[in-house]
Amino acid sequence: MVFLEEKIKGMLPLISRPARYLGNEINSIHKDHNKVDLKVALAFPDTYEVGMSHLGLKILYHILNGQDNILAERVYAPWIDAQEIMKKENVPLFSLESHTPLKSFDLIGFSLQHELTYTNILSMLDLAGIPLKSKERRGSFPLILAGGPGAYNPEPLADFIDCFVIGEGEEVILEIAQVLIDHKKEGGSKEELLIKLAGVSGVYVPSLYEVSYYPDGTYKAVKPIRSGIPERIKRRVAPSLNEAYYPAKFILPFLSIIHDRIVLEVRRGCGRGCRFCQAGIIYRPPRERSIDSLLSLATEAVQATGYEELSLSSLNVGDYRELTELILSLKGRLAPFRISLSLPSSRVDTFPLPLEGELKRGSITLAPEAAQEPLRKVINKVWKREEFLKTVERIASFRRPLKLYFMLGLPGEKEEDVQAIVELAKEVKRRHPSRVSLSLAPFVPKPHTPFQWRGQVELFELKEKISYLKRSIPRRIEVRAHNPEASFLEAVFSRGDRRLGEVLLNAYKKGCRFDSWREEFKFPLWQEAFVECNIDPSFYAIRKRDYEELLPWDHIDIGMSKEFLVEEDKKATRSVTQLPNYPVNQSKTDQPANRQTGKPANRQTGKPANWQTGKQRIRIKFTKGEEIKYISHLDLVRVFTRTMRRARLPVATTCGFVPREKISFSPPLPLGLTSQGEYADIEFSDFINPEKLKARLNEELPSGLRVKEAESIPLKSKSLMATFDCAEYEVKVPLNKIQDPGSRILEFLAQREFIIKRETKKGIKEIDIRPLILKLELSDLISSNILKMLLKIKVRPQEVARALLNLSKEETLKLVIERKNLLKS
Repeated sequence: MVFLEEKIKGMLPLISRPARYLGNEINSIHKDHNKVDLKVALAFPDTYEVGMSHLGLKILYHILNGQDNILAERVYAPWIDAQEIMKKENVPLFSLESHTPLKSFDLIGFSLQHELTYTNILSMLDLAGIPLKSKERRGSFPLILAGGPGAYNPEPLADFIDCFVIGEGEEVILEIAQVLIDHKKEGGSKEELLIKLAGVSGVYVPSLYEVSYYPDGTYKAVKPIRSGIPERIKRRVAPSLNEAYYPAKFILPFLSIIHDRIVLEVRRGCGRGCRFCQAGIIYRPPRERSIDSLLSLATEAVQATGYEELSLSSLNVGDYRELTELILSLKGRLAPFRISLSLPSSRVDTFPLPLEGELKRGSITLAPEAAQEPLRKVINKVWKREEFLKTVERIASFRRPLKLYFMLGLPGEKEEDVQAIVELAKEVKRRHPSRVSLSLAPFVPKPHTPFQWRGQVELFELKEKISYLKRSIPRRIEVRAHNPEASFLEAVFSRGDRRLGEVLLNAYKKGCRFDSWREEFKFPLWQEAFVECNIDPSFYAIRKRDYEELLPWDHIDIGMSKEFLVEEDKKATRSVTQLPNYPVNQSKTDQPANRQTGKPANRQTGKPANWQTGKQRIRIKFTKGEEIKYISHLDLVRVFTRTMRRARLPVATTCGFVPREKISFSPPLPLGLTSQGEYADIEFSDFINPEKLKARLNEELPSGLRVKEAESIPLKSKSLMATFDCAEYEVKVPLNKIQDPGSRILEFLAQREFIIKRETKKGIKEIDIRPLILKLELSDLISSNILKMLLKIKVRPQEVARALLNLSKEETLKLVIERKNLLKS
């Protein structure tokens, strides 16, 4: 383990965003591997920023770690640069919390959020040194589990995954864990373990089922290969959200992630019945959390994290039956914390317009899906054009940017439906002069939906429609479209069977991974893989299927009959709509009142009521250690602001619509350097003892950040950026890099200029660094090999060291450098 830790440390300076791989975030849980009965790695097959935003992983992480005899750690797909170095240096894929190799865990659980992450699963197993195929894993290899929306058609991954969870993981994960614990104690083969797991409701073990096909390639049967194995696997469902576990101590990332906020799940499931929507089917029945439960969770989460934003999460938040009361109650309860509230994308007809003043100022996202009413009836998403345009006008009056989502290639779509998107976009822009953006997503038929029998339109047709819309929609409207080739591949695996396993493996070996990232998607390699495996992808994606045909996912019981889905598809053909089968939000929102105060809601006009002027200014001096040296300056600012929010310190704020804490920092420390002397000035709205501030901050700051000094200074003191213009550094010099060091330094300092090339966002820039070097001094090379520098802030110590020592880029990145202090020249 010590050797692996050294390899990881050597890798971090060479890769982009090294903070992805640290694992020492606030609220992360670290347990002793020798004191638990089961070790679980929760794996998300995408980058840290994407995976850390996923709510399901957070729930499972805290459920498992809530058991004294179980530990759970996280692992995400390393980015391309990290993968290359890991292979070159033989660094196995490791967990974040303890940097333990993945193959040392008992269970690895993958989250399947969409089909374009499947190659990343193979990549992660490969990096971990774990055989890719289930049948090749014997003996001490971990059990590979997968769950999530992708598991509702598990067949394309059946060769690689040992077992799948069908349904909501929090309902079944501890049952699975107990089976593994008992099996470890009793001993036995992997086959025996899989048979035990197949007896757990909601667990599908594909190796215990045999699949057969008709000569035309369609599915014939899927049957258990032994007695006692269920013919159909029933979905597990949490009966009540109020009783279901929900975490409050969210892990607080150092990096900015996709959803960098508290996410409060107010509602799960949807009964609206949009016929293209898989989530609306597989998360039924609709369930809600009570307002009291949500208020309690929100308060605890804010106190545990210091987040400044809270987002309400649901497939359609507007359907929460007491939405008005919930939003105003949250505003009242969280007012002392200065928390802004936000909503995800909403149906056109349920966005709570009268509550706009209570929400975070930012863009508003609506999902019309289709521009004409006949097509909206086909997909069972009915709204009136006049009402939609009135909503647009109201949003325009708020001066809020507007985002719209449309789908292309829907069943029953005609040429005039595509043209109607252009006309509607023009009308929206006419009524909404502020920024409008439009997103186009190709229809992908999904299992267990009424449209599961429908095929995707031909790829060339999708491309033509996207091209037409981009040409025809005014340039004042930003138009973005999902990659149609990626959507085609998604449809292939969405409706695929076990035969696609060989295609997936072939594509991975050719270099396919991160297929959901436009810059990494390699469709020609996928085409080669299909040809080499003698499989026509159109057979899965485009072919329309008969109601009588057995589907690869028919043995997965979602709790909704196939007859219901057939009837809904027939209604689509007849353009018959189906009303929601549950109570919807009936709140009267014309005069919303705060549950906490009983007063009407405040509108965001003029100066916000919660801004606070500064009465005291304190300057702190802090250190930045090894544990946190890969945190960028902007991320460091975020760490401090959230630390002070957790500590409930009376920090003064600005007076804009989005109040900001009044904190300023000394000149930024380059990434990868430690420091003994960083500074920050903090203004407070009330007086606080500097020593108490120092103690309170040190209680809350993450490991690697420590406040050494704190002193009051005048409110009108000169800024830190104006106070310091140079810095002292110490660089550990490789022993073999300087011959006759004294002469080399004198020769270097004797030069009138020394031009280097610096990479910037605008390209390569030439800089003369000689005037920026105030002092160079080398201590006793034999005993300490330390190069001391006094430099102007505008030059980086790495640049000077590279120029002086004639180092390569890699050697420069690996230098150990510490900033000793900041000075005024």
